[in-house]
Amino acid sequence: MIEDHSVVEDINGTLGVDGVHGVFVGRGDLTVAMNDRSGGSRFVEVATEKVIRAAGAAGKPVLFVRKFGARG
Repeated sequence: MIEDHSVVEDINGTLGVDGVHGVFVGRGDLTVAMNDRSGGSRFVEVATEKVIRAAGAAGKPVLFVRKFGARG
């Protein structure tokens, strides 16, 4: 689970660990870890995009819960 900014910063290292076959982005936990209670955190959006790109490049799935009612 990706729940802290430090893991996002070293996502390639995390994805390279033997036995890691995919990741889950804990968007709520990232928001709390960054002390951003405003909702719709831009940091969390950017972090999620970074993880998605890195996981795609590594050929590994990434999961996350989308905001209810989100479209796209």
